[in-house]
Amino acid sequence: MNIGRLTKTEVSRLRDNLARQPLDNYELLWVLDGCLDSPGGAVVGVGSYPWPAGILIRQRDCFWLRLHNETFLEQMLSAFPRPDVYRIYTTDNQSLEILQRWLPGGDTRHSVLAVRNLTKTWRKRFEVSPRKLPPVNGADQCRYVLETDQGVKIASVIVRNLVEDFREITEHQFHVEGQHSYWLEEVAGAMVNHFMDTGQPVTMRLADENMLHLLEPLGFRQFSPLYYYVGMME
Repeated sequence: MNIGRLTKTEVSRLRDNLARQPLDNYELLWVLDGCLDSPGGAVVGVGSYPWPAGILIRQRDCFWLRLHNETFLEQMLSAFPRPDVYRIYTTDNQSLEILQRWLPGGDTRHSVLAVRNLTKTWRKRFEVSPRKLPPVNGADQCRYVLETDQGVKIASVIVRNLVEDFREITEHQFHVEGQHSYWLEEVAGAMVNHFMDTGQPVTMRLADENMLHLLEPLGFRQFSPLYYYVGMME
């Protein structure tokens, strides 16, 4: 089966095909957008459009992998200069198992991708409300501060539009001591309220499933695991 680098046109076609199911392909979509915008990104595909047998994306110093037949992995990796350490993301359990066999003894980190979809009837009140801050020149992000009615600053968040039609809370920082589990729910809920008014679902990357359990009462659900594997070729 043919394995080779995709042209920009092929990357664009792949991206458009994956966009038909944005949550199933969320992580790959924003990385592919980066490849289209940056000369440093590249994609290797197995077979032909839409490359269901496997894709490997390199962006900066990291890789993103979707692969179910491990016999293709070595040739896919050989399309790029061999790094001292491989840093590879995947949302697929089978791909992770392949990496653990081919790069044994590596380190696996697991996080959760969660979404709060739009609903017409859900509306709650929270102790904080968001205030949008002036944009930073050249930054592809929106910054908000979350404050109480008394003007007490509770948290700051950064929101990005990484995948079309979704708003992702990519960073949050608390400005209060303690009760972070309580304030996480308040901050996330206030942001959900805000983006429901603009018709945009909210996504978050959560460090573990305990954080997901805190946000489930707000209607957040996991739509994908995210694995980050760091290992060396023997």
